Amino acid sequence: MVEQSFENNKVSIIFRTLGNNKKNIERAIFSVFCSTYKEKELVIVYQGNKENEFESYVDYLKSIYGSEIDFKLCINSNYLEDQRAKNINIGINNASGRFVCFLDDDDMVLSTHYEDLINLINLEKYVWGYSICLRNICDGDYVIKKENTYSCDYSYKELLNNNFIPIHSFIVDRNAIILNPEIIKTEESLTRLEDYFILLNLASKYNPIINKKNGVLYNFQFTKEDDNKKCEELVRARKFIETLKVDLINKNEIDFQKTKKIKNTYKILYRLIIIFIYFFLPFFGKKIFKKKRVLKFVNELSLNIKNKI
Repeated sequence: MVEQSFENNKVSIIFRTLGNNKKNIERAIFSVFCSTYKEKELVIVYQGNKENEFESYVDYLKSIYGSEIDFKLCINSNYLEDQRAKNINIGINNASGRFVCFLDDDDMVLSTHYEDLINLINLEKYVWGYSICLRNICDGDYVIKKENTYSCDYSYKELLNNNFIPIHSFIVDRNAIILNPEIIKTEESLTRLEDYFILLNLASKYNPIINKKNGVLYNFQFTKEDDNKKCEELVRARKFIETLKVDLINKNEIDFQKTKKIKNTYKILYRLIIIFIYFFLPFFGKKIFKKKRVLKFVNELSLNIKNKI
């Protein structure tokens, strides 16, 4: 795989949509338009069979918001299957920004979300981070209840138990994952929990930085009717995710044991060098180690090993 670094500071926002609800789409895009972060690319991944109609609609959006947002349209013409996970990967493959994030067509971002979080990632040298999320429980266009359900506390153990980081609340610096760019892609067979798949893989390698201010709005549609198909898809997705969790836990344990062995080896080497310096060096100092640069080299070597313990 070719390693690619990004010279820009653009944030690419992967925006998946079926194009059904124009009101929600425009509300979501308007929230991006109002963002204080200047370099924005909206990668719209449209899945449907009305390609020409939607292209005209995107041209209309460009005429309104094009002064602040670079638009890029990707088409997935398979409208018979739920390919929400594949649409994420399509968006990532077509994104040109150094930073990548996501926004579903029924959610919104607050104006300083991108700027605050990207500044934190750059300042603290983190791979990724997320902002606190507000949740609106909605019945159609009406908000029934507002909740601040996602706290600023983070632990990987808690993430394994519960996905508390919504997909549109986190941002990833792709320059920090050049050696492993596939880590932000998802499993394309999933029709539920596709964002959780990304988070579990990402968090297994890197801890996030947290913007402790509200950054995004998650609109949750309240429905009383049970959808058997959705329930079955969710059960299958959960089984897949549970298998992934076990694999990640086992891999992390193996990596921990390897790191532990390496540190123990460095400890032994450090002790041997200390013994050599204090007990054997004085006896051979006049003949072999008379030059100061040799002694300096031995001291530097011991310090380097000590730092790796």
